[in-house]
Amino acid sequence: MGNSRGINIAAASVIVLSLIWLAWFFRDPRPDFDPRPHRALGQVVAEETLPLLGPQGRVLLFVRDYQSFDVPAAQAQAEAFCAAIRAAGKTVAITNFIKLDPLRSTGLTADAFLDAVRRAKTGDVVVLFLRPPELNPEQMQLAARQAGRVVALCTGSAPQQIPLRQMLAQGVLHKAIVNQSWQKPAPTHNASARQWFEAWYTVWTRETLADTTVKP
Repeated sequence: MGNSRGINIAAASVIVLSLIWLAWFFRDPRPDFDPRPHRALGQVVAEETLPLLGPQGRVLLFVRDYQSFDVPAAQAQAEAFCAAIRAAGKTVAITNFIKLDPLRSTGLTADAFLDAVRRAKTGDVVVLFLRPPELNPEQMQLAARQAGRVVALCTGSAPQQIPLRQMLAQGVLHKAIVNQSWQKPAPTHNASARQWFEAWYTVWTRETLADTTVKP
C-alpha cells in the first residue's frame, strides 16, 4: 500500500514537472528580443538593392527559413526588406526559404549559390540574408560571368572565412553587408533605420574596398 502511494506521488511529480517544462518550452520566444536593429538591417538592405535593380529587373530573395523554425531575427529582416521594396513600387519576385542546420551551416552551399546567380537575368538582383560560400577559382569565374547583381549579408566572421574582397573585386558580389569594426553607441529611440543600421553594419562595394578596415 505504501509503495503504491509512493509510486503515485512520484508519477504525479513527473507529470507536474513535465507540464512546467512544456510551459517553459512553448513560452513566448525570446522576450528580450529587440527587432529594431533587424528591421533596420532589412530596410537598409532594400535601399542598397534598389539602385542595382533594372527597370524590368526582379528581386530574388534568399532568407533563413523562419516559417518552419523560430528565427525571429530572420523574420524581422525579411519582412522589413519586403516592405521597403514594396514601398518603392517594386516586388520581391521569388522568396527562397533556406533550411539550415544551426550547428553546422550559416550560409548557402556553393551549388546553391551558383544556382541562384544562374537564375538571375540582366537587371535582376539576388539578395542573400545568408553568408555566401567560399568558391574555388573556377566557380568564381562562373559566378562573375552571370548577368544579375548580388547583395549579400556577410556579418560576423564571414570576412575572415571567405575571400570577400576578391569576390567583390571580381564581380561575384556587388554589395556586402559587414559588421562595423567597432560597435557605435546604440541609437536613440526615434533614430532612423539608417542610423540603426550604421551602429552595427557598413556596406562594402568594389569601389569602397580601399576604405575598409577589416582585413579578410
